[in-house]
Amino acid sequence: MIKLNSQLMNPKELIPLMFYFLARVIPAVLMFISNIYLMKILSPNDYILYSNGFATATLLSLTCSSMLGQSFLRYFPGNKTDAEFNSTWVFFFLIVLSFLAVLFVILDDYRLLVFLTAMMFLLNVLYSIFQGSEQSKLFLISNIARSLIFISTIVVVFAFNKVQPNGSSALWILSISFLIPIGLFIKWAVRPLGTISLSAFSKPEFKKILNFSIPIAVWILFYTFNNMTFRYILLISDELELLNSFVRVHDVVFNITTVMLSFIVTWSHPKFSNLFNRGLLKKFYQIRGHIIYIQVAIGLLGFVSLLAMNVVWPNVINGIGISSIELQIYSLLSAVLAQIALVFHKSLEMSGHLKRMIVFIFVSVGLNGFLMIVFLKFGLGIHSALSLPLSLCFYIILTKFYETRLV
Repeated sequence: MIKLNSQLMNPKELIPLMFYFLARVIPAVLMFISNIYLMKILSPNDYILYSNGFATATLLSLTCSSMLGQSFLRYFPGNKTDAEFNSTWVFFFLIVLSFLAVLFVILDDYRLLVFLTAMMFLLNVLYSIFQGSEQSKLFLISNIARSLIFISTIVVVFAFNKVQPNGSSALWILSISFLIPIGLFIKWAVRPLGTISLSAFSKPEFKKILNFSIPIAVWILFYTFNNMTFRYILLISDELELLNSFVRVHDVVFNITTVMLSFIVTWSHPKFSNLFNRGLLKKFYQIRGHIIYIQVAIGLLGFVSLLAMNVVWPNVINGIGISSIELQIYSLLSAVLAQIALVFHKSLEMSGHLKRMIVFIFVSVGLNGFLMIVFLKFGLGIHSALSLPLSLCFYIILTKFYETRLV
């Protein structure tokens, strides 16, 4: 039986958890709404540019932040910040939210897009605030790097491509809104930390960090690049209609999956779990070794949700360019692969089997790419989805092999 731990039912504990929950779940919901809105107002080519550019920026920024952040978090756990979550930041958030409400009224054509996009990243700021009081100082520095790389990539990708005004306005909002988390990260990371001298660390320490961080960076590259492979092969093959459908379905399924996963991530947070009896928390960590099946189930739920939307709101689905059931299956498998890749990354970050990882990456990406090119070459188009089940089986076998290493 689940029992609340009455000793921990303190408003000072519950308020940060509430914002942590909101900052994880609501941005995912807003991203889903924003993508649906963008699909309706942008031309197919503009949305392809938007989706691919956003995915590319995420790829580069995640690679850097994961390599730095996970290493720092693992090997320098004592570098805690002195920041505390307080009502000042909530007040700041409400002021900015009021300003956005004014913009929502003043702007005419794209005010909903402006409002949703800015809301999403402001809530991300709240999440950053909560994380800033929990994580190490060096981990925050890695997040600064992630935000800067994200902005730089967005600017490079879209500044040199012709985008309609409605599309470019959304992209610049995305870029500018990332400046707020950067400011908060700098506030917590730089001021209490002071200067960091790399020469202060010995060569064995650096070697240990590199042995741990490089495999993570390589795996994160694959985690996103495996999906990017499909996008760019379709782009190079001039299959723009297929690419347009793929990115739309993938983005919808990914957003639905993210919303569902946010509830699990919030529940698994130690502070949240500690509100309940220790027996429940212990049981949760016992079943965590089977999280691969949870991830696959979430991917399936995302797919079922998309099918339900196709029945309940067919006009909305048709309006954003989703029509083929085979394409939905194609997107489902891609989303599931991404989730399994994340689990596999979690298992391998402890092993350091870099050579095995590299072989697996090239075989998996190469197999998918080769089969897609063959299918496209013979005009089979959407049936290139047959390349995904093979890779999916490969994922499951290898992930099962490392299941005991999941943390």
